[in-house]
Amino acid sequence: MTTLVNGLLGGALAALLATAGASLVPSAPSDASPNPRGRTEPSRSSHWLPPLVGVLYGSTAGGLLVALERSVLGLLAVPPTLEAALGVAVGWSALLFVLSVPGRRVLRGHLRERVDVATLLVYHLLYGVGLGLWVRLTWIT
Repeated sequence: MTTLVNGLLGGALAALLATAGASLVPSAPSDASPNPRGRTEPSRSSHWLPPLVGVLYGSTAGGLLVALERSVLGLLAVPPTLEAALGVAVGWSALLFVLSVPGRRVLRGHLRERVDVATLLVYHLLYGVGLGLWVRLTWIT
């Protein structure tokens, strides 16, 4: 994982895995609009927008991790061990999780809104594991 493009691609693939896994976590619908019959149904954007945002977020985070690793951190050996790659990626994902809970409230403009922490936790855990595996499997020596 020595190139920024590889980090972006690995982040996107790990985010796809994480988005799929997080979608299995039961949660209350957040974007519902009433229809004429009085029932609520999700708007059209709620079907594709959250997964797209999750993949873009993951891809950007993967690229940023590569940039930080190459220029600042330097924690990974060449090639990294599986434990080191998972440690760095899961640690990075944990930092992203801690920042995403309040960040999500600020971005939505609803500071009192409850954030679905379970879904975010599953997303970031799967993302960290997926990115760590990608780092280990694609490291170019």
